[in-house]
Amino acid sequence: MDILGQELESQFLVTDNTLLSLNVQHLDTEISGSLTNQGLNTAGYPAQQAPDWSATFGIEQTFPLSNGAELVANLRGQYRSESWVGSSDYLPYMLADAVTTGDISLTYDSSAAWRLTGYVNNFTDEDVPAFYAGTGAARGSAAGPPSSAYTAQYRPPRTFGVRLGVNF
Repeated sequence: MDILGQELESQFLVTDNTLLSLNVQHLDTEISGSLTNQGLNTAGYPAQQAPDWSATFGIEQTFPLSNGAELVANLRGQYRSESWVGSSDYLPYMLADAVTTGDISLTYDSSAAWRLTGYVNNFTDEDVPAFYAGTGAARGSAAGPPSSAYTAQYRPPRTFGVRLGVNF
């Protein structure tokens, strides 16, 4: 397998209380040789779970409070270009579309021994496939569609909650 990639990671402290962050990754992957699975020659196909482009961008704003505590607001977005997320059969339904998701949180940091965070992850509520696979006869072939029996795993949908942290 041939893998070439670049990554750029940066953080900018725009003001004393505003932090911008950016992480961009580019991958160029290709299976070399003549690997086969279910009669398909996968040479030349990209690697599984390897999008060409992925990026995370965020902003964190800190609000100092008069009692010495802080409120910290955090907004983060993630982008992932289309990628193969199935078994090594490379059937059309195993190609996941590009997706953009976002997370948001608000933390009260007491500046003493505890902090409380409320959060919403994947607030866009995107369906993000993590893995597809056919089972038995459902595998189909590269030339034809799969039957209706397959396994699909997804990353978490919109989730929200509260976290309590304690320093000791």
